[in-house]
Amino acid sequence: YINILSNRHGMKLAANGGEEAENMVEDETSSRQSALPLVALGESHNVILAAQSKNAIALARLVADDGSFIEAHELEGLVLQGSDAISHCMLVGHEHSNKLGCLLTLSAAFGGNGLALGHSGLQLASRAGSEASTIMSARRCPLFLATVGCALEIANRHLRRMYPSVGDEWIQLRRFHVLRDDFTQRNGMLVRTKAIDRPAVLSRFAHIIDDMFRHDLIDRTGPGAGLSGRGREEEPTPPPQKMAGLDGDHQDDGRSRVG
Repeated sequence: YINILSNRHGMKLAANGGEEAENMVEDETSSRQSALPLVALGESHNVILAAQSKNAIALARLVADDGSFIEAHELEGLVLQGSDAISHCMLVGHEHSNKLGCLLTLSAAFGGNGLALGHSGLQLASRAGSEASTIMSARRCPLFLATVGCALEIANRHLRRMYPSVGDEWIQLRRFHVLRDDFTQRNGMLVRTKAIDRPAVLSRFAHIIDDMFRHDLIDRTGPGAGLSGRGREEEPTPPPQKMAGLDGDHQDDGRSRVG
C-alpha cells in the first residue's frame, strides 16, 4: 500500500549500493523496528519510516534535496527549543499528503495527577492571554494553541535557513495535535532510554494522524475517504472552527494547521 521511491534521490541512494534503501537503519526504537524502508510521502517527497499503520506514518528521517538525511529528532528538537511548555514532539505524516505534522504533549505540574499545566505551560498561557490552567483547557483554547503554533513557526524559520533549496520547501511543519496525556514509560510511549517509542505511539494515535491530514485526503479522494477511527472516545473530533493567528483551520481538541 505504499510506493517505494523511484525518483532521483531513491535512484541515487540505490546507486550507492542500496544501503539506505535495503539495509538496517538504526532508530531509537530499533529493538522493535529493525529495517526502516525508504518511501515516498504523498508520492513526491523522500522519507524513511519508523512505523506505519494503514495510511498514518511515523517518520524516522527525511531526505533533503541533495540526498542527505535529516533525522526526525532534529526537527523535533527545534520544536522543543521553541517552547518549554512542550514536553514531547513526534514527527508524523500521511501516505496521501505531502505535508509534515507532529504530535505534541504538554508538561504537567510536578507531583500532580498529570492534569494541571506545569509552570512553563502556565507562563505560555499568560503570554497568550489564555485562562487555561489544565492540559484539557489548554487543548481547547484557541489563544493557547496559537502560541503553540508560533513555536512551530520558529522551528520552520530555522528549517528554511538550514535547507534553503527550492526542493526542500516541503520540509516545514504544517499540522500539529496536542495530546491529552504525556508520553511516559508507564503508558508505553517511551522506551527505557526515555526516547519515544514511535511504533507504539503510532499504533495508539493513528486515527488522530488520519484526522490531522483529513483536509488533504478530502482534496485527493473525496469527503471522508481514507479516514479511520474518527470520533473515538479518547480524542473527540468536534466541528472545525477558524482560529486567528494560524493560517488554516482549528479544532477545539488540540488540533491545528500551520500554513
